[in-house]
Amino acid sequence: MNDKERTLDIFMKRKSIRSYSDEPVEKEKIDIIMEAVRWSPSAQNKQPWEFIIVTDPGKKQETLKHLGFNTNISFLKDAPVLVIGLADKRKNIRLNGIDLYLIDFAIAMEHLVLAAASLGLGTCWMAWFSEKPLAKYLGIPGHLKIVAITPLGYPSDKNSLLGFISSKIVARSSNRKEIPDFVFFNKYGK
Repeated sequence: MNDKERTLDIFMKRKSIRSYSDEPVEKEKIDIIMEAVRWSPSAQNKQPWEFIIVTDPGKKQETLKHLGFNTNISFLKDAPVLVIGLADKRKNIRLNGIDLYLIDFAIAMEHLVLAAASLGLGTCWMAWFSEKPLAKYLGIPGHLKIVAITPLGYPSDKNSLLGFISSKIVARSSNRKEIPDFVFFNKYGK
């Protein structure tokens, strides 16, 4: 494997997975993923992230009922783990009109999904939920903002209608801009 392949391998493996097997995720793998998150950089090292990891099947099903939309989304039900990502508003640094705690959280979440992919696990970073009912159900204090949710588990090979539709979406999402379309040297523009 050359430098380019070695560097880009994990980034190209990471995809939004919408079909999971019922194989449990080993605690050791969750620990590795959270260690990767722990090393995420943040503005002034504020580390404004916290995560709720739901592994109990009954608690996960109850949690799904509080997302605020139709919870018959099979991939959320099928994944053995649900990860809820929180950002601490008290640890915000605001520069140039930008709330950096959200950027810091996004970096930590990206560490999470990349670490999961490196371990053969799938994720699907989601922001589709109603924060208030979910926060109330989980007892999340007001200084924390639920920013993202992801199922976590081993990808399934099962062929479902959702899997088929997702594969078509993923095929389109594999199309990427060419580097000269978004990278400029020394000044903006071509």
